[in-house]
Amino acid sequence: MSASPVRCARPWSTLLLQPKAAGPECACHKIVLGERRVPIADVWNGPQMVRLREDFLAHKTPGVCAACAHFASGTGFHARLSCLVGSERQKKNLEQNRAEFLAGSTILESLPLCLSLDLSYSCNFRCVLCSLRLQADALPPREVAEAFGEYSATALHLHVSGGEPLLSRDFQRYIEQATNLPGALSITTNGSRLDAAVLEQFERFPRVNLHISVDTFDPLLFGRLREGGELSAILDAVELAVRFKHRVNSRCGEARWYIALNLLPTALNVEEMPTFLRRAAELDVDGVDICAIDGDHPEHDFMRNPDLIAHLDARSLATAIRRTTDELPALEVGGLEPVVRLLESIVPIREVNA
Repeated sequence: MSASPVRCARPWSTLLLQPKAAGPECACHKIVLGERRVPIADVWNGPQMVRLREDFLAHKTPGVCAACAHFASGTGFHARLSCLVGSERQKKNLEQNRAEFLAGSTILESLPLCLSLDLSYSCNFRCVLCSLRLQADALPPREVAEAFGEYSATALHLHVSGGEPLLSRDFQRYIEQATNLPGALSITTNGSRLDAAVLEQFERFPRVNLHISVDTFDPLLFGRLREGGELSAILDAVELAVRFKHRVNSRCGEARWYIALNLLPTALNVEEMPTFLRRAAELDVDGVDICAIDGDHPEHDFMRNPDLIAHLDARSLATAIRRTTDELPALEVGGLEPVVRLLESIVPIREVNA
């Protein structure tokens, strides 16, 4: 068969596990499990996932899917992952998953190619804009054992997040002891537990995507936004990670490690964005990911409440941001366009009063 029966492979190829929810690795298709947990196999081929695959086969997809970069990828999704195959077991699982996707199967014998785990919402920071800061829910031990066992052994890409994933003893044991590793590890961290010992364990993975949340280079504002953290210590960790990146990439003769800083734009730090991009480039990271505010924080969310930045010359700021990105072509900046377009749409107060 030459063409896929559906446009998106994610309900067939990806699985996200959170303490109280599970579903494909995309925000619009979470399957709420509630307090009662079931084995991962009963999620992967459970009634909700089967029904979701059936809906995709019948072209009953949410409108938001049309804006997804992966929605029209079809088997291109499998092709992009093929470079991550590191074992015969992984190769067989990839081929079987692709065949089941093409056949329109809704109950799968293959296992997820991409596995994403929110291990625990516990964190050593108390970031004011984090909707999880007062939660301590965690994946059940049985589910963690399954994920770091059979499921990660056949997966090609593993993403771990939280909370702060480096607080997890299960994850620490996994990166130290596991033998059948995915082709790529992605981790989102606040950076406070990044040290040489952890980074050396990361070297066991063929490829590493490291995302470190920073939000600002202003020490006082950092302390306000990311309570419990110290900016200088996080920047030391970033610099150490960059040195590891250069060592690994030089040894392999290609870019195996990718490091990005996460930035949550708020009314408090949006004016800093051109400077933030320049500082990121000076640190020699590969990218900056602009993340949307998660949760209800109307007092800081200028994307929903533009009046919060009415005092700024927003259009000039947008111009400065675009100019900065043009001057830094090697720095990948994701999620920037919605922010810049909003800034460009804000009418200066002097024009309103004219």
